Amino acid sequence: MTLADDLAARFGQALDPRPEALREASRDFGRLVRATPWAVLRPTSAAQIRDLLRYAGPR
Repeated sequence: MTLADDLAARFGQALDPRPEALREASRDFGRLVRATPWAVLRPTSAAQIRDLLRYAGPR
C-alpha cells in the first residue's frame, strides 16, 4: 500500500489531491518556502485533525 492509498483509506473525501489544491497549499504564508504536498486535508471534524496528527507524528 502506498502512502497515498493509506491516506485515502483513512481520510476519504476530506483528502483533496487536486492540482489546484496542491498549488495553493505549496506556499507558506510569508511566501518564503515552497514545497508541493502530496495532498491537502480539508477536515470536517476535530476528530479528523486529531487522526491526522496521530498519523503524521511518527512519520
